[in-house]
Amino acid sequence: MFPEVALQGFVDRNANKSLEPTEFGAFRVRDVLDGKPEYLLVHVAFGWCEWCWDEAKEQLRWVNAYGARFRALQVYVDNLRGERATRGDLEFWIAQNTSHIPAGLEPDETLFKKFGRNATYLLIDVQNGMKILDVGAGPPAFSRIRAFLADKLGPLPDAATD
Repeated sequence: MFPEVALQGFVDRNANKSLEPTEFGAFRVRDVLDGKPEYLLVHVAFGWCEWCWDEAKEQLRWVNAYGARFRALQVYVDNLRGERATRGDLEFWIAQNTSHIPAGLEPDETLFKKFGRNATYLLIDVQNGMKILDVGAGPPAFSRIRAFLADKLGPLPDAATD
């Protein structure tokens, strides 16, 4: 079962597809599960990781395409210099990705303690008690998750036609 994680960051509480400064604060994973989605993807992201940047943009496509059936959460860990991320670093991440996906910092490092530093993607079955379906890192895990979601939720339109 996926642990309840305490975060500091942004959740689009007014549902306007924008993460605004007034939406910064403490939140938990359950706060991003409005509408009882089928699946949640937790992305542990690093500013120095080129793949994280590319994959974050694709996650936004998934959130927009799958609607209420899918949610994503980005946990931003290290900044561009490989140092522990701050609120300013998190705001930079969000702005550069033009993202409204909930994003936060995890002061307690619960995910690293439980899964290790090679678990950058965790796919969660929300409707079956927060059961963990997949844990992995980098492009191989991301590709598996993309295929799983396409199978369960349907294929996405081409990026050029979104």
